Amino acid sequence: MATYGINCLDDVFHWETPFGDRDELAKRHAPGGDAASLDLSYLVEPQEGLWLLILDANVFHRENGSWQVRSNAAWDHVLAQRPYMLDWIADVAERARRMGKTLLAFSHYPAIPLAMSGEGSKRKAACTPDWSERMPSLESGRLLAEAGLFWHFSGHMHVTGQIEHEGLVNIAVPSPVAYPGGYAVVTCDNENVECEFVRLKSVPGFDTAFAAYKTQVRRADMGPAFHEALAADDYSDFLHAHQKGVITLRHLRKDWPPGIVESLDMPVRQLIGAVPYLAGQLKHWPDIGEFQLVQMLEDYYFIRSGGEETMRALPEDRISFYRHLGNAVQTSGRMDLPIENLAVLLTALL
Repeated sequence: MATYGINCLDDVFHWETPFGDRDELAKRHAPGGDAASLDLSYLVEPQEGLWLLILDANVFHRENGSWQVRSNAAWDHVLAQRPYMLDWIADVAERARRMGKTLLAFSHYPAIPLAMSGEGSKRKAACTPDWSERMPSLESGRLLAEAGLFWHFSGHMHVTGQIEHEGLVNIAVPSPVAYPGGYAVVTCDNENVECEFVRLKSVPGFDTAFAAYKTQVRRADMGPAFHEALAADDYSDFLHAHQKGVITLRHLRKDWPPGIVESLDMPVRQLIGAVPYLAGQLKHWPDIGEFQLVQMLEDYYFIRSGGEETMRALPEDRISFYRHLGNAVQTSGRMDLPIENLAVLLTALL
């Protein structure tokens, strides 16, 4: 990693760490802390006026004799175990402002939850259980914003999107190898920052490993979506079919209570009609009432992964219905039934 900035580079305008401008690994840990608990954060100015703040959010602990990374709610652990980080970030942000530098921060993990509902003091993460445990607290985001961070780019979740909290904007950068498949291009002009998501559609050689994949799918009986993926003519279709397979095999069974899983083939009309205050919500969208619940759930996961691009690909009336349904649930103040929870989670993404 030395040539990528972990160590000081000769052809940059500025380089530093929370521990000064020396790059010996043995000295890059909290004062008085375990020398094995490295913090490889650094600030680099690769071109004049652009400061890239690379934040090492990997915090490890010993478990059963081996090192394990605290990847769930990672930023909560960073701020708890490396309290000096906030002071350094605040100092960097203040100098960037004073010197007219554009400051972009990067870490592997989201700095704020990637989907939220509510406003003001009632704002909270709106995620399925697996996502909830992986997201940081809102307090961590508030502290980072208070320290002066404005633009933060994260990975880890393999999704595309942008969310803001307390002045901190978190850009979720897509993975090239998971739906929707792509990368981000950032254009900076002083304080103006624009982020463009580029989707990979045609990728030469994307089917190189298909022979091995076919063996895996056949042996594990992984279902029709994965067979569809291996029949794809281009990379975009492959990732779309793969995502559908992941939804079917993993998310639907893991994220939802039995009442939802047992009702996947049930028409949305029947589910909503069983909730008195929602019974009339389909009058403007009668066709959607005939959808099976599984379609609504698949839309949730595709929107969560693909963000605005996925929403643009869906019919406008379907997006309108999801917004209307979610707003009705939130107005009621109820969240007792799985269909109510799903409606709120969908609205948080739109």
